[in-house]
Amino acid sequence: MSDFSTNYSSARTDKGLEAQVRDGVISKTKNLQNVKTADDLNKLGKDSFLKLLCAQMENQDPMQPQSNTEWVSQLATYSSLEQMQNLNATIANSQAYGLIGQEVVMAAKDSDGHETTVSGKVDFVSVKGNKSYLSIDGNLYPASDLQSVINPEYLKGATLPKVENKQLKFNKDNPGAVKFRVHMGEGIGKADALGLNIAGKDIPAKNFHVDKDGIVTVYPEALKDLKPGTYKVDVKFKNDFNTHNNTNLSLTVTEGDEPKKPETPKKPEEDKKAEGDKKSEGDKKPVETNKPDEAKKTEETNKPVESKKPDETPKTP
Repeated sequence: MSDFSTNYSSARTDKGLEAQVRDGVISKTKNLQNVKTADDLNKLGKDSFLKLLCAQMENQDPMQPQSNTEWVSQLATYSSLEQMQNLNATIANSQAYGLIGQEVVMAAKDSDGHETTVSGKVDFVSVKGNKSYLSIDGNLYPASDLQSVINPEYLKGATLPKVENKQLKFNKDNPGAVKFRVHMGEGIGKADALGLNIAGKDIPAKNFHVDKDGIVTVYPEALKDLKPGTYKVDVKFKNDFNTHNNTNLSLTVTEGDEPKKPETPKKPEEDKKAEGDKKSEGDKKPVETNKPDEAKKTEETNKPVESKKPDETPKTP
């Protein structure tokens, strides 16, 4: 009878039972889950060479063992190799630090896995383990993907393309074209075409148009599949520097009727104030003048007061 059956069988090695097979499917065990991938096995470091040395010592010919001198020579070789690896990592990181503030072009991949390039100024350098990463526009890229470094003096003769700041809006229930303005640059930095990427997806060239004045019109067909939310619009210019901009434009997608704006008052405050002044003037009564009674009173008050004369006849005692 065979060791294997169609419904239930086991995979055996010289170390014993490795895995169970049910209906042609291998059941995962702790041993299989802990198996290292091919990429991990291909990375040889100092630990791997040390394991090789130990295996060589265990499996050497007892009749012709290696001398102590040979063992010491191999240990020295491993030590020098480790120092060379550390030195290479240090040099690579030092070179990355020198790129801070420089204009660089990096190799990258878009959301679909297609190769593309990213250009911009290096903000800072981050070191993780023995690898260094360059920060461009808030994103980290491995320093090993560096393609070119651009001299700032060279850029002085170029006016790079740019995008005007704008917040774009698109309503799915009332779709319409979305427009914004770009400047294609001048001199050696001038771009002859551009591409758009929204929500990680490239917009086909047939779904947008750029006129001679730099007005970019994005047709509703390019935005109809987007879910409500806010997205960054990445504009990629085709020039010698592969200039791109993904910070100046944002697109807000909504559904349903937009909230109505509050109605403006029919009369401004100045008109109300003027109307109130007219009412106050109408309420006032006209001042009557030349009243006879008041004139007489004023004449009497203005007359001098006559002093009383003493009695001429003396009084008898």
